[in-house]
Amino acid sequence: MRHTRRASVAGATVLAVEKMNWWQRYMGGRLRHQAVTHVQEAKEHRRKLEKGVIHFNIKPKLGVHFLMSEGIVESSPDGVAEFLATADGLNKSLVGAYLGGSDPFNMAVMFAYVNRMDFKHMTFDEALRSFLSRFRLPGEAQQIDRIMEKFAERFCRDNPEVFRDQDSAYILAYSLIMLNTDAHSSKVVHKMSKKAFIRNCRDILAQGGVTEAYLGQCYDNIVNNEITVNYDYLEQLYSRVQANELSPVKMKHRRRASITGAQLPAELAQHASGDSATVSAAILRSPPSKPSAGAPSEKKKSKKKKKKKKKRRKSRNPFRSTPSKSKLGEHVNVSSGSDSSDDRVGSDDDDDDAADDAVGVDSNGVEVKLDDSARLERSDSLFDFRSVAHLGRLTHGTVFVKHGRHGKPHPRKVWLAEDTKSIVWQDTEGKKKPRSIRTADIRDVTVGRDTSSVFQRTDIPPTKDALCFSIHTSERTLDLEASSSKEVKLWVNFLTQIVEENAILAEAEQIVARRAKREQRILDSLTMWSEFMFPHWDVCQTQRESKHAAKFREIWQRGIPPNVRRQAWPRAIGNVLQITPELFESFLRQSRLNEEAEAADPARGWVGHEKSVEMLRADLPDTFPELTFFHSARPNMFQTHLREVLQTYMFYRPDIGYMQGMSHMAALLLLYVDFFDAFVCMCNLMHSDFFITFCRMEMSRIRWRFEYFDEQLLIELPSLHAHFSHLKISFDLFLIDWFRSLFARTLPLELTSRVWDLYLLDGEVVAVRTAMTILSFYQKQLLRSPYDDCLFLLTNIPADVNEDDFWAAYDRVDIDTDAYHELLERHVQPQAKLQPVGRSRSKKKKKKKKKKKKDQIRSNRQPSALLQFQDTNVM
Repeated sequence: MRHTRRASVAGATVLAVEKMNWWQRYMGGRLRHQAVTHVQEAKEHRRKLEKGVIHFNIKPKLGVHFLMSEGIVESSPDGVAEFLATADGLNKSLVGAYLGGSDPFNMAVMFAYVNRMDFKHMTFDEALRSFLSRFRLPGEAQQIDRIMEKFAERFCRDNPEVFRDQDSAYILAYSLIMLNTDAHSSKVVHKMSKKAFIRNCRDILAQGGVTEAYLGQCYDNIVNNEITVNYDYLEQLYSRVQANELSPVKMKHRRRASITGAQLPAELAQHASGDSATVSAAILRSPPSKPSAGAPSEKKKSKKKKKKKKKRRKSRNPFRSTPSKSKLGEHVNVSSGSDSSDDRVGSDDDDDDAADDAVGVDSNGVEVKLDDSARLERSDSLFDFRSVAHLGRLTHGTVFVKHGRHGKPHPRKVWLAEDTKSIVWQDTEGKKKPRSIRTADIRDVTVGRDTSSVFQRTDIPPTKDALCFSIHTSERTLDLEASSSKEVKLWVNFLTQIVEENAILAEAEQIVARRAKREQRILDSLTMWSEFMFPHWDVCQTQRESKHAAKFREIWQRGIPPNVRRQAWPRAIGNVLQITPELFESFLRQSRLNEEAEAADPARGWVGHEKSVEMLRADLPDTFPELTFFHSARPNMFQTHLREVLQTYMFYRPDIGYMQGMSHMAALLLLYVDFFDAFVCMCNLMHSDFFITFCRMEMSRIRWRFEYFDEQLLIELPSLHAHFSHLKISFDLFLIDWFRSLFARTLPLELTSRVWDLYLLDGEVVAVRTAMTILSFYQKQLLRSPYDDCLFLLTNIPADVNEDDFWAAYDRVDIDTDAYHELLERHVQPQAKLQPVGRSRSKKKKKKKKKKKKDQIRSNRQPSALLQFQDTNVM
């Protein structure tokens, strides 16, 4: 009986273990599948969007059709208007031409585009400047007339008190555009005076509503500050991509292809007429159509003209000329999605037979004729290796000359296994045992006779450079020499997509591993906080040399779990101002009364707080745009609490009101703590010298912090310091924005939250150390970049920052914490400092060489160019 019971218990245990293992395998596979799907969808969406932007910059209508057919843009005027207003890299001149089009759909898009604008509480010249900064006005007067008429209507709707009627706004808009050209064009010698401008606008004065002083102010604003179009670096980038990728052959195809039913397949002609939104951008890739029956035949031309034309066309086509050795030896780029490899291995334009002959290969390797749809599919630049024809050729096999690591080259038959999981090769006679490599192990594929160590040891003539390619795995290379460029193209295109798939899977596995590691770290941290941190909080804060202090700091530095921040952050920040719930309710009631008064009469609401409310409403749409619940069309708790916390603070501290960056601080607090606690934390943080200095732009207090940062940058990153000095990039261009919200506007949410954890532990020195970490993290990229690219990177930190690498760089930054706090005590009053929870003492064992270097730098330090900024510019 006892043995039976033991056996049953053992069986139950084994069954439980098997179930647990099955569940882990199931969940691991599910997470991996979700991660792979997410990565693939994100990359595909980005690729299609970039392709659509490039197509738009070639021909706007075709670009819009392509984006609609791919599902990137909604098939409605509102969807296209949103794309034109938010997409980066669009040609501003073509945007203006598209909006000014006379087609009904273009006009509907223009109406939706203008209706997206918000001109409330703007002067007329400010509204016009904001409107014209996003696109360039077209050249035709009728197009300008339609756009300006809609602009005037929208402005009068948002500001009904400025003009008596819409015609006055329309006339003034035209007058300001002419004034802008007159005042800032070098070709105009005699500039228009203010009196002449007012005299030209006498019709507006006669209708009333606008005074001469108002027109004079508009004149001064336009003359002193030109209305310009805001160009972004992506527009220049896409224009370069367009110029490089459009070869003469492809441009010839595009010129021949016109949007008519006679020259396009039926479905493409239907798409071009606007009846279908399901056809992709094959219009842009369609091959040149055959001439109609009535057209003159090429056979009637003389043979001499034919030969001359063929020679001239061949000399112009770079794809048909013999490529140089440097071009052939380049690495095949398989991660960017570009077509750079087509120049070497033979693209559709490179191979005459591939583009002209309507012949394919079935699964058995037999040539078959292709119909029109198959020919159109074949003309696509994207190679579909999953098709039956291509897989048939790969599995049928190809005879290559294999260059071995040992011995002479020998012919080998190479084929793809039926399950597509391995590439197999064997001697042509079939006597030796087949060998193989797994496709999952392939990491790269390169073309050229000098791209692998095996090829470099073999004396291959330069004429065969384009016929050699190598398959790279982590352990070896498979080096093959083909007999024709067709074989190279077939295998390299297939292997390239295998490499892309392997890269996606590897990235997905990394995501799953990081997610599992993070979840396990959070679970361990939750236990430590509940069992150790909170019970020893008071002791470690008051007695910083106690036996638990070191462990307290170590656990805190790993980061506070999100669920614990609800208790830890309010406790760490404290309530020095002694804000009570009753006090909070009284100021909250004032805020809500002003909202109700504004709803009844806009002139009665927010008296004395107009500028703060205007800044607040301008900042709210840009507050954590990746968090949709802050920007949902339907009002929710997060939106209401965020707005009310900031408005209540305006009444609590009317001397400060609302400053830029405070919306990110309040939003970050609301993500982790309650409504009342978020207000208390906000008030106490703003009471500290660090936040109030950068929000109120007190330049004397900012300057000594910048001087310290300049000294540390010279010590830690001297090359970057010299680069910034050469480009004249001063700290006020990026550091103020970083410090003002404590990186809430700069870094991704997870990194920002942990920076705040460390700030509450060690104080203000964490901000200096984090800023130094960002510069060291992107040092190589910054050193290679000119002024514009450096400034763009510093003000737009990428969202895909690897957290482990970032915190490893943070640990390498050497900032003397005690020295900084001594400097802080000399400049800041004690009551204005936020007392850190567990400030550590710096290690007393310092390297003598490094200390000597710091002293030498301080003694030889000259006034830095990075500190040369004007107070007015910063304000």
